[in-house]
Parts: sequence; C-alpha cells; structure tokens
Amino acid sequence: MPIKEWDHIARSLALRPSHDANLIIHHPMLVWPFEGRDAVPDAAIAADLLHSAEPRAVRAGQLRLNKLLKDLRRGTGR
Repeated sequence: MPIKEWDHIARSLALRPSHDANLIIHHPMLVWPFEGRDAVPDAAIAADLLHSAEPRAVRAGQLRLNKLLKDLRRGTGR
C-alpha cells in the first residue's frame, strides 16, 4: 500500500505501536517499489518472512519460495 494510505488503514484496524506486538508491519518509507500493482508479489512477502524472529514465519517463507522456484522451473509461473 502507498504510505499515504497507512494512517487510514491503521486507524480502521485499531492498530497502535506496542513493545509486545503480535503483528509487525514492514513498509518501505522512502519508495514504494510496487506502485501500479494490485498486490505485493508472493516472492517479496516470502523473502521478507525469512528475516522474522518467529521460526514458523521463516519456515513459511522458505516453503513459499521453494514452491515458487519449483513452479518457475516447471514453467507454470505460479
């Protein structure tokens, strides 16, 4: 999402900063690299999960990247 939309979205979801948060939002502050897209590509989300402190998130990222790579090698592009 473009940063200009963040305040509205955060308010609509009642999100607030916390030291013991169960949700972490990563957002590029200077440049939104996905301008003109309807959604962030799966590969970008999966790669971001690799940097998580939560082992389940890292594993999910690894599984998704492996699936994307397998599909790419097969030529399905999914």
